[in-house]
Amino acid sequence: MAAGGGDGDLLNLRAVPTLAGSPLGAPYDLTGFALKPVDLIRDNQVVGLVAASKYAHYLKLPATGAIQLFELGGGRTLQAELRQRDHLEVLTFSDFFVDSTTGDFGGEIRLGYLVRDGRRQPVYGGAVTGNLVENRGRLLLSSEREGTPMALAPTCCLLPAVSVTPGG
Repeated sequence: MAAGGGDGDLLNLRAVPTLAGSPLGAPYDLTGFALKPVDLIRDNQVVGLVAASKYAHYLKLPATGAIQLFELGGGRTLQAELRQRDHLEVLTFSDFFVDSTTGDFGGEIRLGYLVRDGRRQPVYGGAVTGNLVENRGRLLLSSEREGTPMALAPTCCLLPAVSVTPGG
């Protein structure tokens, strides 16, 4: 069971100096600090922070260097199993925002699919809003992961506590 009272997947996040295929990876940051992987979240618990050497001293944190890339661990469920449930799959947001203070998030749907009883219907417009705190311990991640220039992360995730506003 995940922390937060749900049966979701445990979050494991680490900052990494390089990712396969990413042009942003480097063994050193711009100040010459040698970079190495840093665990940030382990089993839903914050265990570390990224701190560039010029700020670490003032904040009394261990210096990690300015690491730009991240790996988010996969979950316990295959992507195909997650997609068997009724869900709204958003392929593209025109904008997406997360408030790092409150955990509120929202985005305008550019293109997605509403899946009910195995039938997939295209949708566009509308918005998805929610709060990360309300989803804590309930988030489901696919076991499969894929890379982008900035991260290696699960191919899909299921957020059970969101509000969907239909498009006009």
